[in-house]
This record gives sequence, structure tokens and C-alpha cells, in this order.
Amino acid sequence: MTTARETVVGQLEPEVQVMMVGQARDIIRQAPLHRPTLPSGKPMHVLVTAAGDFMWTSDEGGYRYVPHDHWGHKLPPMPAEWRELASRYAPEVKPAWWDSAIINWYGPDGYLTEHVDVSEADTSLPVVTHGFGDSALWLVRPQPTQDVPKPKRTSTQTDSGAVTLLAGPTRDYSHGIERIIPAPMFRSLCGMTKPGRLSITIRVAGERA
Repeated sequence: MTTARETVVGQLEPEVQVMMVGQARDIIRQAPLHRPTLPSGKPMHVLVTAAGDFMWTSDEGGYRYVPHDHWGHKLPPMPAEWRELASRYAPEVKPAWWDSAIINWYGPDGYLTEHVDVSEADTSLPVVTHGFGDSALWLVRPQPTQDVPKPKRTSTQTDSGAVTLLAGPTRDYSHGIERIIPAPMFRSLCGMTKPGRLSITIRVAGERA
């Protein structure tokens, strides 16, 4: 079993963090954050937008990827640096293949319920996440098996600049953000002042050409 700590595969340099946060702000200005609704009708505890070809969304109709932002506008392009960084940690994916960069904003009370990513066209391809600002309690749990019908979850604190990877045997792990942990020093390190956490999750959502 792979633990949450073992899915943390890298730490971005401060200058790279500042660059990515600045680029995310530019994307948010073009495609503003919004709060999706769960199929149950309840609002999520994160704000979401995206860059690239696909944005993840949720509403009463279920979970899916769409080729536009919440208001039906074309998504901003994904920065080339994000593609290169994602392939640094998942070299089996060529930079040009990445087609979706989901940007989540967690306020001080934000969290992401434990879930499994299954909406992608090919769920065997890796998912790379970069986090910035306040720290977060990151959790993962393997899928049940006949031998282990109720696997235990593990969790670890991820600080600003941490890179997590779900790939291979961990790709179908359930995962989430249990809570946000205030970390003013880390916020300033990446150029953020507002309490909260920004995450950028890069993946291949659609069919690969």
C-alpha cells in the first residue's frame, strides 16, 4: 500500500511557485472561479476554474468535463511551463498530451471530499497536483479488495510548493483535502497574502490524439 506521504513526489522552488501563482491569477481573470454544485444539490467547499481544453464541472446532472468555462466561454490556454512541469513528475506523458489544468481555491474552511477520479477518457493516465499558499491535510485510500475490504486511509501535511502524483497503482486511490492549515510564511513564499490554498491539478481528460 502506498501512503499519502509517498504520493508527495516533489517540492517546487520559490521562484517557480511565484510564477505559477501569477499565471493562475491571469487565468482566473479570464475564466473566473465559481462554486460547483454536487449532484445532491449541495454546493462544494472549493471554487473552481481551469485552463486548457477541458474543465471539470459538477451539478445536478453529475460529474463531467466540458470544453468551456462556467459561463460557456473558451478556456484560457494552459501555460507551457505547467505542461513541462507535469511531465517532469510523470514522464510517461508527453507535455503536449496534458489537456486540462483544474484550478481550485480553498478558503480557510475549504475542503475536498474523498473521491476517485473516473471522469477522464483514460483513467490510467497520471494526475499531477501542485499546491500553493496555506498548507493542507492530504489524504489517500486504496480501493477495497477481497483481501482488504475496508482499507485504511493515510494522510500527510502538504505545504506550499508540494507536488503530489497519482499514477500506476495509486491512480484509482480515493483522495481528498481534509482541511486547510494556516501557514502565513508559506503564503508569502509563493506571493500570496490572502488566507487559503490554491491548487493546480494537471491531467489528460479527453481522448489522446
